[in-house]
Amino acid sequence: MRKHSNIQKLILLLAIASAACYSDKGNYDYKWIPGVVISGLKDTTVSIGERLRVEPVISSVVKEAYNREQVLEKFANPEDYSYAWEAWTRLKVLRDTLGTGMVLDTTINLAISDNAYWIIFKMTEKASGVVYQESFLLTVKNEIASGLVLLYEDSEGQAELDVAGMTPAGEDRYVAGVLRQIDYPFRGGGANFVEFEAARSHLWVGTGTGTSWLNRLTFEWKDTQIAQVHMTQGKPAGYTFKDMIYTQGYWFFITEDGEVSPYSSNASTTGLICASINLLPPGVSAIDGSYQEIKIAPYFGGGAINSALFWDETNKRVLKCPINSTATSATPTRLPDSESFHGHELRFMATAGQVTGAVLQTPGGELIYATYVYNPSGAAYEYKPEFTRVLTNTNGLLDQARNMTLSHTTTPFIYFSVGSKLYVYREGEGCAEVDAGQEVAFGEITCIRSLSAYSAQADLIVAANNPGGEGGTIYTFTITPTESKQLTLKKKIEGAPADVKDITYLN
Repeated sequence: MRKHSNIQKLILLLAIASAACYSDKGNYDYKWIPGVVISGLKDTTVSIGERLRVEPVISSVVKEAYNREQVLEKFANPEDYSYAWEAWTRLKVLRDTLGTGMVLDTTINLAISDNAYWIIFKMTEKASGVVYQESFLLTVKNEIASGLVLLYEDSEGQAELDVAGMTPAGEDRYVAGVLRQIDYPFRGGGANFVEFEAARSHLWVGTGTGTSWLNRLTFEWKDTQIAQVHMTQGKPAGYTFKDMIYTQGYWFFITEDGEVSPYSSNASTTGLICASINLLPPGVSAIDGSYQEIKIAPYFGGGAINSALFWDETNKRVLKCPINSTATSATPTRLPDSESFHGHELRFMATAGQVTGAVLQTPGGELIYATYVYNPSGAAYEYKPEFTRVLTNTNGLLDQARNMTLSHTTTPFIYFSVGSKLYVYREGEGCAEVDAGQEVAFGEITCIRSLSAYSAQADLIVAANNPGGEGGTIYTFTITPTESKQLTLKKKIEGAPADVKDITYLN
């Protein structure tokens, strides 16, 4: 009986198992979901700022045999899917989404890295949520040989850099969002300045929360590149500079409060930012027998070892500052009253070539232009009274002037902006509006720089917002030495950001 009972139980179990198998087969065969196959993605190397187009080969799986062999046909329903091209680092960090279309067509602004990025192409079927993906490796290199670096603030008020560059072959490259891509930590507090120090290939960036430099070749940033590391005087975290000014072989860092520290650009030196020059010794200060702490205006002139020129805002006069060859020592000295313009107000000062020009307002309210010229025999800039002249303030335009720039030509020209108009001061004629040509339509002009500060070129760079629209345009003009108000448009960079704060030249 027990044996018979066991046989009956076995027959019952087999029947249940058979029914279960039949039911399971029916459930899995209820609906077959066709898949897709992605191919055609290859490992790629691009230059930063280069446009990359990738068109994957996508096929639909119309049949799949029991041996897993697939029967494919042309992909026919792209609208049933959503797409994403994601850039991941080797540390499995999502760096950016490069595109959301079936075809990738974008400018590569990813940070330059020794390690390739893992680019994952994802297709998600909208109805089922099923994701198909394929990937390739993307190496980003830097081929920018020269160009302009633009400093601005993004829509969230964070400092940002774009690079409008050119390759050795003459191909244009535009790199957007450099600081965001490298996770630069000092983007808050406003955009202050950007300057390229060619001797060490350092791209200096100053914001309201910090000053440091980026590697020119990779745009890489490390925490050892902050300004405090270079300073001979210890400064707390968050210490920053408002501006960085170059004049004839030397750089000067200046704070919001007018504290100035010289910095040598000689590649053979250690690159120290020396102690500030704001403490005047007895005999130079305005207090007999005592030291005096002064505020220095954010303008510099002169240069060479013996004669950097700056404006003592506290005592209202020009001072000369001899600097030793390593810029580790600097003590201001007085100029005679006839050369220092004691009691005047400084409106502007800059050096172009071997000429320093200064626009000053006399106690009586007149505007004058003073000139200091380099004398090789004394390695110093000397005041030339014969070149000093009263400026014709046409319609009060010089009172409204913004973005004053001294351009190096046979005769130095002073360019400036008022709103959306570009002007030049012309000797004997006063202020004249510049003729920039029919291809130029300025909105508000936000920055003017002269390439003469960096090279022998007499090019003028103008950043202007687009009239009545978003974004901005960068114009490069060639100055005609014999006709200062006639500019020739050399290059126009469209699609630039609005409200550019500063521009430097990268080479």
